[in-house]
Parts: sequence; structure tokens; C-alpha cells
Amino acid sequence: NENYRKKGMKYFILTISIAFFCCKQNAKIINPEKHFVKQSYDELKITEKEYNLNRELNPALISDSLIKKSDGKLTLLTVNHKHLILIDNNGFPYDENRISYNYIGYITAINKYLIEVMPYEDKYYILFDKTNGRIDTISGFPVLSPDNDLIYTAHYNPYETYENVNPPTYDINIYKIDAGSVSLLFSKYYKSTINEQYWQNNHSFCLKLSNENNVKAYFYKKITIE
Repeated sequence: NENYRKKGMKYFILTISIAFFCCKQNAKIINPEKHFVKQSYDELKITEKEYNLNRELNPALISDSLIKKSDGKLTLLTVNHKHLILIDNNGFPYDENRISYNYIGYITAINKYLIEVMPYEDKYYILFDKTNGRIDTISGFPVLSPDNDLIYTAHYNPYETYENVNPPTYDINIYKIDAGSVSLLFSKYYKSTINEQYWQNNHSFCLKLSNENNVKAYFYKKITIE
């Protein structure tokens, strides 16, 4: 249907844009969702008090003032002088081709640049490795586990993605970082709104949720990746 066509076009445009500028530099482009590994997990309902135990902060992003977009073009370099050049499209030849790239910062713990990608009616992120030029796409803003081995993302999904489930949903993904590579480890959706999240330890993260008809009546979940 039309929604699936738009999503397919989004990834096609991204692949063409990046591949054209990176192949000469041997940069490797990876979509972790094509390397999905099914992972078991345990989900528990917890109290507000339990939710507030051992809270961890989001990873620090160090912005580089030297990295700025110029005339709609964002250029990033690795230590080995590989290039990633991302060029905005203001809607040519059609509105569906519109896409913009915004540099968010550098994540020291995993040695990767973070770029926000905003195609037509959507948003996701790119992780660009500063050492080897590897490029990974992730579905939302990354929140790292305390040991920096896992990435949590959550994003609002207005599309009809799941069978017999009416949109919208809130989708969470957990990615595994191994020797600099990123692979999808775990996925889950909620019909409830995800208001807040954090890693409680290296394998468990906690969610603060609410229902659409009562946004101030919070409830809490703890998910442990086994």
C-alpha cells in the first residue's frame, strides 16, 4: 500500500544518497534490521518506586563546532579520511523525495557520529563510525546501556505496520554493538504512549507509559533482555 511504498522509497533514497558518495571511500552501509536476531526477554509490571531505582543518564553527546551543514550538504570524515556526504532534498522532483540531514553530535562511548534523518513524513537516525566509516541506521534516538553494549530506541509509528493492530503504535528496538557493528536484537510495540525510558542496568530497561484516554495515569514496565 501507499504507506509501505513511502517507507521503501525512504530507504531507497538513503541508500542511493550515501552509496554514491561513500563507495569511492569503501564505507560500509548496513541496515541492522536486515540482520535481525530473535532474542528472548522478560517483561514485568513495576511500581513507580521501583521505576526510580538506579537511574542512568543518557550518553553524553559532544558536538563538534567544525561540523556544520553548508548549502544543504553535511560532510563527515573518519580518522582514515573516508567521507560521508549527505545532501538535503527540498522536494525535487516530488514532495515525497524531500529529505534533510542534521548533525546531532559525537557519542564518545561508541566512537560514532549521530545524524538525524528527516525524510518525507518520517524520522530516523544514522550512526557513522569515526574509525572505519561504517554506517548503520537506527529507528530512534539512541540511549546506551551502562556498559555501552546495547542501544535502546523508541519512536512513534503512525503507519499500519502490524497485522490486526490499528496505528499508531510506539515501537522500541534494542540493538547490539559488537566490535563497532550494530545489529537488531529485539523489537516490540506498544499501543500506550512511551513518556520516558532509561537503562536500569546492562540488561534491563524501564518504561514510563500512559494511555491515550488518561495521559497522566502513568504505569511502569521493566524489560530484561535474556
